[in-house]
Amino acid sequence: MNSLDTVIDRKNTYSIKWDGIGLDYKNLDLTPMSIADMDFKVPQEVIDAVVAQAKVGIYGYAMPAESYTSVFTGWLKERNDWQLQEDNIGFVIRVVDAISMAIRSMSNEGDAVIVFTPLYGFFESAVVGARRKLVANRINYTDHGYEVDFDEFERQIESEHVRMFILCNPHNPTGRVWTREELTRMVEICKAHDVIIISDDIHSDLIMPGYHYTPIAKIAKEMDFDKVITMKSASKTFNVAGLQLGYYISENPDIMKHMQDEKDYTTYPDLPNNFVIAAITAAYKHGVPWLENVLQYIEGNYQMQKKLIEEKFPKAHLAELQGTYLTWLDVSYLGIDEKTLMDRLDKCGVGAETTSSFGIKDGLYIRMNIACPKATMQTGLDALEKALSM
Repeated sequence: MNSLDTVIDRKNTYSIKWDGIGLDYKNLDLTPMSIADMDFKVPQEVIDAVVAQAKVGIYGYAMPAESYTSVFTGWLKERNDWQLQEDNIGFVIRVVDAISMAIRSMSNEGDAVIVFTPLYGFFESAVVGARRKLVANRINYTDHGYEVDFDEFERQIESEHVRMFILCNPHNPTGRVWTREELTRMVEICKAHDVIIISDDIHSDLIMPGYHYTPIAKIAKEMDFDKVITMKSASKTFNVAGLQLGYYISENPDIMKHMQDEKDYTTYPDLPNNFVIAAITAAYKHGVPWLENVLQYIEGNYQMQKKLIEEKFPKAHLAELQGTYLTWLDVSYLGIDEKTLMDRLDKCGVGAETTSSFGIKDGLYIRMNIACPKATMQTGLDALEKALSM
């Protein structure tokens, strides 16, 4: 038996995903598969590190050890063949904080920011909340999967006088892992029009078999373009989002200064809690076997969903999962509105996010978090089948 098969009761554990069901759904017994955290226990080494820290018994203000940043540079070198200096990395509580900081510190009110849609909802709120103009570039499904229309991408950058481009690699919600060729074209266009690239790579350790993640910053460096800032975290990789720590990377000193100035202005949003330093250090040093097991397991869950869709709902389209643990299902063929779909899902017993959460209004889509034990996955799929069959 795979250890990931173990179903852990997360109710009454302060879990937004499980204890917060009533905030979003009427059916309090449904299986939540929306919020992007895993239902897998973290690596034992991480548990041991947190327990050891807890036993100290005093939970005052924390600070990283001098060697702390080397844990992150070592991980990036090992996993992504990305050689960085310690002063190329800065820390924040959450990746979403870093994205907001980058927008505010390197653009002005009214500037245009281009984002691929469907998008991760926070991108829209971060741009609009900073009083910038959101420019949506729709990626569409083709015979080759979801693809960028680069002619339209460049046309929008020119016509809208775009200042920034927010990339998500791998892409949330479609699960695309961008190829080197696609990333190169993005850099070419951004360099030609002096567009700053913000790349949210929070899912970049979660790549399915047969695919390869490349940081766009590495390609940009090869092309002598340094207006790139990359956001990363161990939160999705090792299921430690609740401990809250993100980091950003740039080899451009001006970008790093802008970020530091913004941090100073916003009262040091990089002060870590007592447990996260020990947890992340343990995860990056000892967690690779656990991660490899998780990736194989998620691939198995994806195949379960793919089998269901192909056999029972051939008019639906399940995007190929290349990265993340979030599947993207097009059920536009149903011919119903989004509220009806959400009511069906709620009634049948599965929580998921749908179309409007991702900055699009046309079509009908479901995003599901499949990082869960097989038994939970089966329960969710049974409920999905009922909802699509109504």
